[in-house]
Amino acid sequence: LLTHRSVPGPEVSLLNRVTAVRDGQGAVTGLAVVVTDVTAQRDAQLELQRAAQTLRTVTANTSDWLMLLDRERRIQFVNRPIRGFVIEKMIGRDALELVGPDHVEALRAAIERVQATGHPQALMQRVPSSELRGSRHIEVWVTPAQQGEAIVGTVLTLVDVTERVRQQQALVAQGMILETMNEAVLLVDLQDVAKLANPAFERLAGRGREALLGQSLATLLRESVAEHGAIVAAARAHWREHAPHVPLRREFDWRRPDGEVRRVAGSFSRLEVDGEPHVLCVYNDLTEQREVERRILDVVQRTQRRIGADLHDGLGQELTGISMLLRSLH
Repeated sequence: LLTHRSVPGPEVSLLNRVTAVRDGQGAVTGLAVVVTDVTAQRDAQLELQRAAQTLRTVTANTSDWLMLLDRERRIQFVNRPIRGFVIEKMIGRDALELVGPDHVEALRAAIERVQATGHPQALMQRVPSSELRGSRHIEVWVTPAQQGEAIVGTVLTLVDVTERVRQQQALVAQGMILETMNEAVLLVDLQDVAKLANPAFERLAGRGREALLGQSLATLLRESVAEHGAIVAAARAHWREHAPHVPLRREFDWRRPDGEVRRVAGSFSRLEVDGEPHVLCVYNDLTEQREVERRILDVVQRTQRRIGADLHDGLGQELTGISMLLRSLH
């Protein structure tokens, strides 16, 4: 490899390949020299080395994995061991060798798209983990490593998002539970503005979600709950005396827009959502339960009256018979 500078002009790198030229008897009759300009490859390699040094400095204390690849996907730099491979054993290897078989083609395609277009690509990989007795979720970002306008390689950033995915899955499950609950649920902020309502609350309020969210609780309940003001005052006093998560419970009448009155039990507790305090209102419609209780009580009272009447009639008959028997003895 020779370095040559023309005058005037930039310094270029030339790769010289010399081959002996032989005659029919094998004797050397001359030399064939092939000169290849490898300046671009040299500059790309130098740029990768500078990028690797930058990555080494930036990623010294990061928990993410970062990999710098050349255009043939060979690893030039990696900041942490991956899948049991020590760093020294990874340098120079094809990055696809470190990926599970289920993700090889997706990563290959992403790297090729980045090298062709310069547009970053994102992938999600699910990796078995004996430590978690399940899987880790790894988010992979593929971005170009550039020298000016030229793409000289790619950078892989691997982020363990297992906890975030679990939280998202838990939120989805909670949302499904909320949507199917029989209890009416309303979430309001400390300005009493409705932020969330489930279908059961829509049915209880007789309004769609669009008419509920963004409205103040006082506006929503002005005509429905005559005791709303007293309940709010009681809740604030309750939370001054108890821990915020300890709910205040009240039972009251709820008048629907169609005039029907329902008996409702309300539970009001404080909680934080995205770091902001909110009030969780849970309403349980007791109307049918109270009707069943009334009917049971009515049946019990009728039964008691019938038993009393039967006892009275039977006892009266026995006393009459005893009286007649005594008179006959006289």
